[in-house]
Amino acid sequence: MERKKRYQVRHSKNERIDTLTRLLNSEGNEIRTGDYIKLRGTNYDGIVLWHREAKCFGIFFGLWYLDRNPYNADCYGKFIAINSDQGMRMDLIPIDQSEAVYDNINIARWKN
Repeated sequence: MERKKRYQVRHSKNERIDTLTRLLNSEGNEIRTGDYIKLRGTNYDGIVLWHREAKCFGIFFGLWYLDRNPYNADCYGKFIAINSDQGMRMDLIPIDQSEAVYDNINIARWKN
């Protein structure tokens, strides 16, 4: 009998938390994955993560799915892409996780 091989999903290095994104926020500092960002002029705020299908960084919010892990992009329902040409730079305001309104979660539970 031939044994079936399991397909293992290969994740990008960009999906790791604390990876530099080469994107700047409104203060001129480089954004890292895992940082919380608020979009100027909207009520949206969320965590910056890598979107596997779109192959770009973005702001994720709407933590509704799976095990509700805040560091897993698959657990979020909504996504706003961040342009890599720095055109959105002045709209990206860095905030603390405690200031995030949209997804109020307990981050300490997921930090290992």
